[in-house]
Amino acid sequence: MTRSSKRGRRLFGLVLCALLTGFTAPGGGIGGTGQPRGGIGGTGVTAIGVIQRFGSIFVNGTEYHLLPATRYRIDGRPAVRRALRRGDTVFVEGHIRPRRATAASVRVQHALIGIIEASSRHARTLQILGQKVHLTADTLVRPATGDLKVGMDVAVSALARAPGIWQATRVHVFTPRPRAVAQPFLIRGPLQDLTSTSARIGGVRYRLADTHGRPAIGHDVVARGWYREGHPVITAIRGATTLADARGARILVAGYFHGKTMAWRYEDSTLRARTPLPPPTSRPAFIVALRTAPDHFVITKVMTPIHVMTFGLPSAVIGPTAAVHPTITRPAGLSGMAPSLVSPPAIMRPPVAMTRPAMPMMSRP
Repeated sequence: MTRSSKRGRRLFGLVLCALLTGFTAPGGGIGGTGQPRGGIGGTGVTAIGVIQRFGSIFVNGTEYHLLPATRYRIDGRPAVRRALRRGDTVFVEGHIRPRRATAASVRVQHALIGIIEASSRHARTLQILGQKVHLTADTLVRPATGDLKVGMDVAVSALARAPGIWQATRVHVFTPRPRAVAQPFLIRGPLQDLTSTSARIGGVRYRLADTHGRPAIGHDVVARGWYREGHPVITAIRGATTLADARGARILVAGYFHGKTMAWRYEDSTLRARTPLPPPTSRPAFIVALRTAPDHFVITKVMTPIHVMTFGLPSAVIGPTAAVHPTITRPAGLSGMAPSLVSPPAIMRPPVAMTRPAMPMMSRP
């Protein structure tokens, strides 16, 4: 082989490499989806809703296949696939191709974790951390314990109907803790006020020991802490994952909306429309929106009202033969406060010998 032919092949290789690099999205994505290189291609979507069934997982009537590379988190903490439960409210980042949808990440977002303070007849309405939780015949309660009673420690997956009012899709009852063990809690909702000693979230004011940051008023937050002498005390508070954090260009949301003719609000984000929208109802809706800017979304499709647990599912999946994921006594990532993520001051951690007093009722300010 001549020297000139070797140089020619080397030059051809460099040109081919440059051409291939030029087809890569500027942000390292593929096909303009913004996903990392080595991804699966297709249209990038963010699906927010409820795990309806398992095949891989069905959310908003679409089956998202779970891959070996799919990442899982529960309330911001790393988790594993087997920790997912039917009825969990989730934030799915994925891709939709003509015949297959896949999930790059699945984030479970509980609304409340805490002790039941009040329960109506037949436990159709609960009060947890001062928040009102509505249950229906479709709300999954695991383990099945009969009526939910005052004093039970529970994790609630739910859709926000309004600040401080939740529609539960799943209630997980924890195994009773020893009385000497401090009880952790979690609450999600809009931050309405924040001082050096208290925070008002979802219409209820809570004692505050340390913010671990200063989230913006009016935005959704996740607050964690411990029950101290029967009262919840926040030891860490941060911004919640919202539509502004979505990576997909298409947003698929099932939930409760509020707004007017040309715009609906979902949590702390506004979704606008090019044509008049139907008035929001007291029941959930499903919307498809396109992201036109980092914090700007345009609604392209609305379906209302819907049934979140069966919306969009084929009849073969809705039937009694549908796969149901097994339950465990305590979901992964909810057993306590991870020191590496939340580090409350030592003075705020209840002593080991503490006994749990009677739970007082919380009143709204």
